[in-house]
Amino acid sequence: MQGKFIAIYGINNIGKSTQTALLLQKLIAAGIRTEYVKYPIYNLDPTGKKLNEILRGKEQHNVQSMINFFEGTKVRKPATREKKNVTFRFHTIAPKEIRQRVTEQELQMWYSLNRYQYDPTIQKKLESGVTILAEDYTGTGLAWGAAKGADLEWLVNVNKFLCPPDVEILLDGERFLIGKEKVHLHESSDRLIEKARKSFQILAKRYKWEVVNANQSIQQVAQDLWKKIEPVVAEIKPRQHTDPLANWRLETEN
Repeated sequence: MQGKFIAIYGINNIGKSTQTALLLQKLIAAGIRTEYVKYPIYNLDPTGKKLNEILRGKEQHNVQSMINFFEGTKVRKPATREKKNVTFRFHTIAPKEIRQRVTEQELQMWYSLNRYQYDPTIQKKLESGVTILAEDYTGTGLAWGAAKGADLEWLVNVNKFLCPPDVEILLDGERFLIGKEKVHLHESSDRLIEKARKSFQILAKRYKWEVVNANQSIQQVAQDLWKKIEPVVAEIKPRQHTDPLANWRLETEN
């Protein structure tokens, strides 16, 4: 049986990572084979690393291939030397202002390419019966791209050949500033965040996404999310937990 594809959307610092982690635990506890994916996937070369460079204002150029990220995260692995005369250094202090040095269309193309680059893996996992829980996906690109001036229909066409989710859920509410990342292009402007939120709301109506109020207790948001997800995954047959010694015991008892 094919797995289900679940996408969770929302502005930055709205609790997506917390809620997807809780939902992942719930799905696994229910016996559903589930894997978590966080877009963009930064450890994909070249798209993920290029996106990190654009979003965080880091000019890496010829040492780009030396940068690695832990699976599914934004966290850098320790830098290494590929040649004795080449070293890599990065600064932990954020610049006062991060400016986007590419057009929004180019940025969204890099996002789309990142999704297309991983799309065969997504489809293969779904076909093998694995349910995919994605934090951000095409809806994220549509919302942010439109908020920053890119044509929405152009964005739709750029992403239209990607694997479609079975369910898309928007976490909507005021963001929690405690999680604000100062070196991230999309988190440094409150005005831009508000524009992106409005874009998400418009898209939720257009595509009939499920919407959950993110400004509740963590437990209540998790419960509301599960109510939206449970009918979608209900038809998936839970994995059977068998005792590996059961057959051995039967053989020895006879």
